[in-house]
Amino acid sequence: MASATKSPVEFVRELTTRIGFPCEIVEHEKSGKTSEQAASALGMDTSSILKSLLLRHGKGVVGAIIRGNDRLDVKKLEEASGTRNLKMASPGEIKSILRFEVGGVPPVIFYDRQVPTFVDRKVLEMAYVMGSAGTPNTGLGFNPIFLKEKLGYVVADITE
Repeated sequence: MASATKSPVEFVRELTTRIGFPCEIVEHEKSGKTSEQAASALGMDTSSILKSLLLRHGKGVVGAIIRGNDRLDVKKLEEASGTRNLKMASPGEIKSILRFEVGGVPPVIFYDRQVPTFVDRKVLEMAYVMGSAGTPNTGLGFNPIFLKEKLGYVVADITE
């Protein structure tokens, strides 16, 4: 859960309002823990579903946002971020650092937690994408250009 008093979705709704991030929150009955499940639940192609990934290096972390049908290229992310030895964060680390469960990590949370974040170039080719809105049963729909324009995420080639 995002906080002791708010549900994860309430937290995301308040965060997007506070930072002026134009989006819509969509609820769905089926779990969207994986990109394929989210695409099925929302009736969308996996290329329109976002993966919000957390990687760790030494004592630091880096965020990566890629399309659901793509695979992260860790070496490219290391080059883009100027870091070495990146490893995927464990579910426990994700929960501890971002305060969201795997399958519920919203793409806007990296901004709130001040995590340096990189968005794959192919994400910005999309007109509309859906990330998580805090749980596997909620989606956050928006124009991906806002990841760069509103949140200042770095655009780079970070997929295979």
